[in-house]
Amino acid sequence: MTEASGLLKRVFDRMIAAQEAAAMRRLARYHHALYVDLVKQDHRLAEEFFAAKSRSEA
Repeated sequence: MTEASGLLKRVFDRMIAAQEAAAMRRLARYHHALYVDLVKQDHRLAEEFFAAKSRSEA
Protein backbone atom coordinates (compact mmCIF):
# COMPACT_ATOMS: atom_id res chain seq x y z
CA MET A 1 0.00 0.00 0.00
CA THR A 2 2.80 2.41 0.88
CA GLU A 3 4.55 1.70 -2.42
CA ALA A 4 1.35 2.34 -4.36
CA SER A 5 0.71 5.64 -2.61
CA GLY A 6 4.33 6.66 -3.20
CA LEU A 7 3.98 5.85 -6.87
CA LEU A 8 0.74 7.84 -7.12
CA LYS A 9 2.37 10.81 -5.39
CA ARG A 10 5.31 10.75 -7.82
CA VAL A 11 2.95 10.54 -10.80
CA PHE A 12 0.87 13.40 -9.43
CA ASP A 13 3.97 15.52 -8.77
CA ARG A 14 5.19 14.92 -12.33
CA MET A 15 1.77 15.87 -13.72
CA ILE A 16 1.79 19.13 -11.77
CA ALA A 17 5.36 19.91 -12.89
CA ALA A 18 4.44 19.21 -16.52
CA GLN A 19 1.39 21.49 -16.28
CA GLU A 20 3.47 24.28 -14.75
CA ALA A 21 6.14 23.91 -17.44
CA ALA A 22 3.49 24.02 -20.17
CA ALA A 23 1.96 27.14 -18.62
CA MET A 24 5.36 28.85 -18.58
CA ARG A 25 5.92 27.95 -22.24
CA ARG A 26 2.51 29.39 -23.15
CA LEU A 27 3.31 32.56 -21.22
CA ALA A 28 6.67 32.87 -22.98
CA ARG A 29 5.00 32.45 -26.39
CA TYR A 30 2.42 35.10 -25.45
CA HIS A 31 5.12 37.54 -24.35
CA HIS A 32 7.06 36.91 -27.53
CA ALA A 33 3.98 37.50 -29.72
CA LEU A 34 3.19 40.69 -27.80
CA TYR A 35 6.77 41.90 -28.19
CA VAL A 36 6.73 41.21 -31.94
CA ASP A 37 3.48 43.15 -32.32
CA LEU A 38 4.92 46.07 -30.37
CA VAL A 39 8.07 46.12 -32.50
CA LYS A 40 5.93 46.27 -35.63
CA GLN A 41 4.02 49.25 -34.24
CA ASP A 42 6.77 51.23 -32.56
CA HIS A 43 10.15 50.04 -31.36
CA ARG A 44 9.94 52.37 -28.35
CA LEU A 45 6.88 50.50 -27.07
CA ALA A 46 8.78 47.25 -27.34
CA GLU A 47 11.72 48.72 -25.43
CA GLU A 48 9.38 49.91 -22.66
CA PHE A 49 7.70 46.50 -22.52
CA PHE A 50 11.04 44.71 -22.26
CA ALA A 51 12.25 47.09 -19.54
CA ALA A 52 9.02 46.63 -17.54
CA LYS A 53 9.24 42.85 -17.91
CA SER A 54 12.85 42.87 -16.74
CA ARG A 55 11.95 44.97 -13.70
CA SER A 56 9.05 42.68 -12.76
CA GLU A 57 11.24 39.56 -13.01
CA ALA A 58 14.02 41.04 -10.87
